Amino acid sequence: MTKHILHLPDGFDDLLTEAKGWFPDARLESEGRIYRLTFYDPVRLAQEIESDLERGGFFLERNLVIVPRVERKCLNIAVKQLIEAGGLAALKAEPSPDDHGMEP
Repeated sequence: MTKHILHLPDGFDDLLTEAKGWFPDARLESEGRIYRLTFYDPVRLAQEIESDLERGGFFLERNLVIVPRVERKCLNIAVKQLIEAGGLAALKAEPSPDDHGMEP
């Protein structure tokens, strides 16, 4: 059985991330690979998209995960469901030290 670990910083629950609706510093460890995940709630995501588009740009976020609320319980549920659905294949892992910073 593969072990998956969601790493959140110490004091995560005190960071008021739910009030911000956004958290970009989660790390998912799975099968020796590390995935940096960015979590948004739907309201904050809509604000970010609108803001980026108004500036004449576009919105792009790697390893984006939308959750009902940016709180530990919702993040853990989302990661569990992502793994069960085979969603790791859609994520981009961080380069390993063996990659020498090169992407395939």
